[in-house]
Amino acid sequence: MISKLDPIIIGGTPGSGTRVFCQICKDAGIFMGTNLNFSNDALEFINFYDKWINDWLSNKIEEKKTMRDDFHRCVLEHLKNLSREDMKWGFKNPRSILLLQFFHQIYPEMKFLHVVRDGRDMAYSKEGVPQLEMHAPFIMNKKLDEPINKLHLWTKINFDAANYGNNKLKKII
Repeated sequence: MISKLDPIIIGGTPGSGTRVFCQICKDAGIFMGTNLNFSNDALEFINFYDKWINDWLSNKIEEKKTMRDDFHRCVLEHLKNLSREDMKWGFKNPRSILLLQFFHQIYPEMKFLHVVRDGRDMAYSKEGVPQLEMHAPFIMNKKLDEPINKLHLWTKINFDAANYGNNKLKKII
């Protein structure tokens, strides 16, 4: 079943605490999917993120319709257990923050929950860093070989998302 509503998308840098907010959404009756990993990431989207994020970040997508079609297939799979078309729904993956503009083009009324954790935690964290390492060259043109580079990446990702949200998304708070 497909929903009539635009989604609630939860994102942030890996290790920011997105799984807690996903659980809050689930407890509030928002459909966040049934095929989730231990971090509450919707598994239908993992391959989509792996395939498209770097091309999106580097503006190398020749056929944006192909990316959109691929995403819509993921959404249909994600929503197959949705009980009502008027039910609030969403999905969570920290890397959603990197596709914020893409999602907004598809869902102009979407809600984006931007989860921010102290960047110093991420700079010295072993968790979440592998996800960022695969995208860092496309965001900053450098590897994450030093904690200061991880902190710069954290800053860029979060400031870009905050600026986009403040300027383009409808505020609900």
